[in-house]
Amino acid sequence: MGRATNGFVIKNEAGTAKVYLLADIGGYDGIKSQDFVPELMAVKASDIELHINSNGGDVHEGIAIYNALRDHPAEVTVHVDGVAASAASFIAMAGDQVIMNRGSTMMIHDAMTIAMGNAAAFREAIAVLDQVSNTIAELYADRAGGSPADWRKRMKATTWYNASEAVAAGLADVATADRTVNAADKLRGYESAVLNSFKYKSRDEAPAPEISNKVDGTDTVDSSHEETEPTYKVDLSALRDALKEALK
Repeated sequence: MGRATNGFVIKNEAGTAKVYLLADIGGYDGIKSQDFVPELMAVKASDIELHINSNGGDVHEGIAIYNALRDHPAEVTVHVDGVAASAASFIAMAGDQVIMNRGSTMMIHDAMTIAMGNAAAFREAIAVLDQVSNTIAELYADRAGGSPADWRKRMKATTWYNASEAVAAGLADVATADRTVNAADKLRGYESAVLNSFKYKSRDEAPAPEISNKVDGTDTVDSSHEETEPTYKVDLSALRDALKEALK
């Protein structure tokens, strides 16, 4: 039997335990590691089904929850039932298998903070944000392949993935078979202040993500639509003649 505790539910059943993350991560009324981790450690089942519908939140709380799941002896299968955005997206990376449910989405972005003070304080904040973002990028690269630098680029762009795109990018393993989904019953993230900070607040608003093609564990990037500098052919003999004429 499970109980709701600050945005999460743990049904500690024999054989397979079911865990639900149903709120923001951290913050005043979100899921806190100090509440979640002790209850997770009490789970003795050999398998855990982790269901996520969260817009994310605090990075450090998310890292603590991620590590608790990774360190748990049970086999962890993650089900993204609605949205796994921000910190919830890298919590999902703790799964031995990640399943994107019908209509589900995932979003990754660069770390953010609020800073106040002089120039030195802002430079320190920038350095910390880069360090934290690089750490998160490593979590995506560990699961999906490619380099942390590649994932950092996608994070900076605030990238949204639908279910099949998340699988294609390597962030998930399976997308639940599609069916016709009406707008009224499509799974969406609940309203939350977490997503109000971003240019794109849902997959519907965001452009299609870059999907890498991994070859031998490395990314190959399609550069066919990258802007390049124009090149020109110059007739050197004609140029020399023109200069001689001009200098007469």
